[in-house]
Amino acid sequence: MNEGDHATSNGGSAQPSSSQPAASSPPPAQLEVLMEQEFVLYPKSTSATLQLTNDYIKITKSKSKSAAKYIYLDDVIGCHVLEGNTTTPSKHFICVFYYPMKKKLFSTTTRHRCTRSFGIQCNPQAQENERQANKWKLAIKLIISGKKLTANDVDEINRSQVSEVRRRNFLVYVNPFSGSKCADVMYKDHLKKLLAEAEIDHKCIKTEKHGHAHDHVKEVDLTVYDAIIIVSGDGLIHEVINGLMQRADWSTAIRTPIGVVPGGSGNALAAAIAYASFGKVKTASVWELLFDCLLVIAKFRLTDMALMDVTQHHQSSGDTVTSSPVHVTSSNDDERCHGDNQQSAAVVMDTATTTTTSSTPLTSSGKKFFSFLNIGWGFVADVDIESERLRLFGGTRFLIGSLIRVVKLRKYDGVIEYLPSLTSHFKPINPDCISTYDAAAGGDHNPPMTSFAAPSCDVKVDEWLKLKDEFIFVMPIYLSHIGGDMFAMPNAKLDEPVIYLLCLRYGISRWRLIDSLLQFESGGHIDAGGDFMSVIPCRAVKITPLSKHGDGHLTSDGEVLPYKPITVSTTSVSARVICYPTNR
Repeated sequence: MNEGDHATSNGGSAQPSSSQPAASSPPPAQLEVLMEQEFVLYPKSTSATLQLTNDYIKITKSKSKSAAKYIYLDDVIGCHVLEGNTTTPSKHFICVFYYPMKKKLFSTTTRHRCTRSFGIQCNPQAQENERQANKWKLAIKLIISGKKLTANDVDEINRSQVSEVRRRNFLVYVNPFSGSKCADVMYKDHLKKLLAEAEIDHKCIKTEKHGHAHDHVKEVDLTVYDAIIIVSGDGLIHEVINGLMQRADWSTAIRTPIGVVPGGSGNALAAAIAYASFGKVKTASVWELLFDCLLVIAKFRLTDMALMDVTQHHQSSGDTVTSSPVHVTSSNDDERCHGDNQQSAAVVMDTATTTTTSSTPLTSSGKKFFSFLNIGWGFVADVDIESERLRLFGGTRFLIGSLIRVVKLRKYDGVIEYLPSLTSHFKPINPDCISTYDAAAGGDHNPPMTSFAAPSCDVKVDEWLKLKDEFIFVMPIYLSHIGGDMFAMPNAKLDEPVIYLLCLRYGISRWRLIDSLLQFESGGHIDAGGDFMSVIPCRAVKITPLSKHGDGHLTSDGEVLPYKPITVSTTSVSARVICYPTNR
């Protein structure tokens, strides 16, 4: 069998796997050995001693001078007990499924799916063989679930005083139209196998149109699910989050863990999770990112993800907001296939019927929703939306779109107002165009800090600062990545309620602009932008485009918005995402 093959995952009769991992380097320190036993290695029927610790499984072949091999439990996602047959040397096997970093010929070091099977040495009593196999399985599963065991704990397993690890149940949304249309393949060929290997039950919903997942997650009984897994790009994540926030039990629903499989073009949240989990600034391909995300999902460790409140509205002194239940309006453009970035795709709330904690009056044209990624105005938003017709090229569409937009460079005239962050330790970069807002100048400058929870700050007019200039792009960002290979804000953390205002002012040379864009992959774009680039940590940002509609796009989480003033502000609301920080 090849390295990518796997044994059947239902725990019944199966031919064990013969996947062979490369030799692993020894651990830095010896740990307490919890279990030690002689096994038969499949398929060569050679014997070996296995030692189990809280960090690894050590495999030492009998009568061999070769170095011991290690399977690190940080990489293990499941362990099954399999029954042998007349062609196998053992009647019971333990089969370990793991996703280690490996280097293959002519390729870089990436994560791969591996399995390894170990046969229990035959005992005249068949029940004893099965008991030993189940003891190893349970010990391994307890460790990979996050528990630290001692030798005494293992003895408790021997006396059947430790219960099996509870099976989880996931709700999976797959968007077959997303990105380069690889989401369905990712689900069928990879995620479905992983869930079986990790012994996780699931129900799969394939979305059929824009708003399908949003409407479904508003009504589904979430008490029967341990997590929601989204196989798509950032657009479907935006849809699900806003659907959760529209439920009557929103405060509980939004805490349902969310896992991500990078089935779209941008895959910003997937990349941010991989960065938070493994420190990876970028991945060589979406398939490398896929395997990182699969391991993260199986490990099921959780972290908070800050959500931002976004409001688009016109204000006038004669209009007031009525207090009544929030309802959702969404795009009626159901005829075309939905993707990550569709025209008018942002799921919004009608703030004419939204209870608000702000005294600011809103007109009936106001729109309100929650955002997890960014607001985009200018060059980056234009590339994102205008490259939609190239989505079959996957992430390459952004490179093509960027080249087109550099040749036909636009400038964006507008006013950017913001409230500096009170909690961030990040030192602002090039805030040289800042001036304290002059309230006497008139205009609408009191932001609608409205949310389902209390806002994270009090809004005062005299705290507002202003950037008045011509820009190439303006991006309030709250994740480390804005795409699978765009490391936009290295300092951003998933659980940090800080908006990083990233601005590139007009006047930079095209060559320097190209250099800055190319360095988005490594996070060097800020330095490459020089004096034209500003980064300011904020708790609220308002963008007022002065350029006429048609000269650019305005987006949130990659979704197109009406071209009018927009305010984004921090909140105390946090979702939870499946993330796996490792210290190895």
